[in-house]
Amino acid sequence: MELKFVQNIIEMLNQTDIREFEMEEDEVKLFLKKGNRNIAFLEEQVQVEEPLEIKEYEEVKSQYIGKFVHGTDLRVGKEVKTSEKLGYVDSMGIKTDVIAQGNGIISEILVEDLGIADFGKILIKIEKN
Repeated sequence: MELKFVQNIIEMLNQTDIREFEMEEDEVKLFLKKGNRNIAFLEEQVQVEEPLEIKEYEEVKSQYIGKFVHGTDLRVGKEVKTSEKLGYVDSMGIKTDVIAQGNGIISEILVEDLGIADFGKILIKIEKN
């Protein structure tokens, strides 16, 4: 959560009759409560214990409806490369390969082996390198 974002929220609260505001984003929780006066923002009150780690993911989505058949070595933690075959979607006997679009490490497999793959459904998440 950026400092400018918090400052904008405080400014909006000062211009309205809203007395309390609460929000959570990732592991950051923000709670603001107005007293009889407008909220004043003190920079030293904001403390960040740990730097936030930003990870980018590629979502491998199904292009067809059918059964998602995992590749022989598909598992969380496996390193994959661009254009690597991760499995296929079997739609009435027609097998369409599921391909990694970038380099990375498989962080999550969202559809089990032989599970239903709907059009646009996320099958696998790959953490980009």
